[in-house]
Amino acid sequence: MPFVSANVEQKLKQLGFMHAGLGMQLRIGRTKLQVVEGPMLMISISSFGPRAMCSYDVKCPTFCSKEQIAGLIYANMAMNFKQDADTFKAHLQSLGIPLFQ
Repeated sequence: MPFVSANVEQKLKQLGFMHAGLGMQLRIGRTKLQVVEGPMLMISISSFGPRAMCSYDVKCPTFCSKEQIAGLIYANMAMNFKQDADTFKAHLQSLGIPLFQ
């Protein structure tokens, strides 16, 4: 059973995340997003390709809305995971989640 509160779980499920290990996970193209809840949400973003590898973590408060979480993820993907940023944006649009409103 993951260690994610019901409130955070609901927000992440609305963004397309699924239970995985101790948190929740979403794959967009070659990029894997993993979220674990503690005092803050720790979002691990990693991408492994044939010639490149990048992985890092970002944090945000647990009280952030799903739109704020999506915006934080998109901004980081646009800067560091360009190959999957448009795919993530399309994923959010298909869920009806606006970015930067």
